[in-house]
Amino acid sequence: FSPVTHHSSDEVILKPTGSQLTVEFLEENSFSVPILVLKKDGLGMTLPSPSFTVRDVEHYVGSDKEIDVIDVVRQADCKMKLGDFVKYYYSGKREKVLNVISLEFSDT
Repeated sequence: FSPVTHHSSDEVILKPTGSQLTVEFLEENSFSVPILVLKKDGLGMTLPSPSFTVRDVEHYVGSDKEIDVIDVVRQADCKMKLGDFVKYYYSGKREKVLNVISLEFSDT
């Protein structure tokens, strides 16, 4: 039996700036390790402010929007109204672990 050696995150994570994160960078480094973009400048993306919350998403998209949610324990996909997910998200006591992988709302 030999002990397992763990690397620190600084040894594993790639840390390009936004302008360095190009197709060529991804082809060279792939997604085999996590990538932490240090500066968003040069990404060509508009990102929300750090204070943007799940409630803000609900405000822009609407409570009645039906979304895809994953029940993590069952690994099953289900549909849920965004308003119901927001209530779940902010509830102190959760009986299930639910995850929203993707929700496109850029044109709202």
